[in-house]
Amino acid sequence: LLVGRNLRDARLFRLRITNTMGWAALITLGLGVIGGLLMTRNMLRKVDAVNRTSTQIIHGDLTKRVPVSGTGDEFDQLAQNLNAMLDQIERLMAGMRQVADNIAHDLRTPLSRLRARLEVTLLEKPDEARYADVLRETIGEADHLLSTFNALLSIAEAEAGSRRDNFEPADL
Repeated sequence: LLVGRNLRDARLFRLRITNTMGWAALITLGLGVIGGLLMTRNMLRKVDAVNRTSTQIIHGDLTKRVPVSGTGDEFDQLAQNLNAMLDQIERLMAGMRQVADNIAHDLRTPLSRLRARLEVTLLEKPDEARYADVLRETIGEADHLLSTFNALLSIAEAEAGSRRDNFEPADL
């Protein structure tokens, strides 16, 4: 018994399925590429904002902060951490400027007195006893300057926290 069957419909069905799968793959690939490009562009825009801000900070503008988009994603968390770090750095820099100003102010007057004493001594009539007295006074003034400078350094170290391991509780 021989049975014949027309396979034309099966071939057409197989061809439609193959074409449909091909088009679906192309559309999926196209959408994937477009979505990837959009996501990459968005990520690069956020990275570029961080780079621009860091470049401005490197060039001396410590008031700049990394923009936060408000989405709560990892870039926002990174921006918030960087901004907190920049705030801390700005506070430390202000503290260092204040310490430097204090040191300059506290050392200017004794140095001026020391210089004036030596100038007056040079202008006076040469006297060995007077020179010895002035040298003793100058050494005393230099010792006072050194103690002031050491005290300022100790205060700066304590404020920076580098000597906290030497601190002990005190019953006030």
